[in-house]
Amino acid sequence: MVLVQAYGSLQKDEDAEQRARFTTYLNYLAALRHYLREESWCSEHQIALLRSERSMRRIQRNRAVDESTVSKCLRNSWATEMQLRAPAANPEILGVANHWATVQLYYAIYLSLRALFAAAGREIGTTHRATLRTVAADVKDRPSLFPLPWRVCCTGDRKTPGYNLLHLPEDVEPRVVSSLSPVGKDDFWSSYAMLLRTTRKRQIDTLAGEWKQQNKKKRLNSGGRADIDGTLPPTTIFDFLYRLRIRSNYSDADSFLQTMEDTESARSFNKGLLRICWCSSLVLENLIYLYIGRKAFGRLVTEYCDRIGEASAPVKCRWELLSG
Repeated sequence: MVLVQAYGSLQKDEDAEQRARFTTYLNYLAALRHYLREESWCSEHQIALLRSERSMRRIQRNRAVDESTVSKCLRNSWATEMQLRAPAANPEILGVANHWATVQLYYAIYLSLRALFAAAGREIGTTHRATLRTVAADVKDRPSLFPLPWRVCCTGDRKTPGYNLLHLPEDVEPRVVSSLSPVGKDDFWSSYAMLLRTTRKRQIDTLAGEWKQQNKKKRLNSGGRADIDGTLPPTTIFDFLYRLRIRSNYSDADSFLQTMEDTESARSFNKGLLRICWCSSLVLENLIYLYIGRKAFGRLVTEYCDRIGEASAPVKCRWELLSG
């Protein structure tokens, strides 16, 4: 009887911990979704503002582009986005579908990044680490290619010298907020800062764990951790999407099944994923458009939409904004 009670107590603790993890991700996604909605990321005006940046105007069309590779990556990205969107029409299964939706979100954006590299004529290794390191360097060194909040990134570590947020709006001073509580409109940047800081902490923790395993050590001193921080590129929203993918696919799988009986939370979580996917795709497709030109990009969109039909509506909608 005592053993049964002890097991029940442990199970309740585990369930509470899993729920807390899911709530953290849910609140991050909700804050991002509301911010992107408030910023009206569905307008030609936003695209015009983005293209007015000096870095955008200096992009030269790649006349030797490997259009086949760009097309292959975009088709794969768009098809993955379509799979991500499919369960939204059936709320009863969202609680289960969300478990894999984070993986689909990451791959939709990863494949768009690969299309961008090909469009720019850059030969970048296809590993996740190489892809994320490259876009992180771009965000740090060429921030005006990316709108807010994509251009904001995080460096440093929790101890020495401390976290540093780059490219924040000048009037923003993030404050400490609880990841377990929904944030208001005025606290978006505080939530986003925490998202980046906690993602970076997990990156450094993971690399530290790999070092200890490779070197058969139980501890890593502060100097070793500082060395890891020094070689780690800035942490971006793309790293957060990778974090979601890994946590859902592996370490926190049960956390993402917490909403099987909570339709409202499942719907909110899914809406956040869809919004981030659509807006991030628009940001990257805008750059691809500039590198390969209106005619080539329009041809890729037309070929895809003619083949897929009504399900290609998100792709067609973004194309209308980019070409308007």
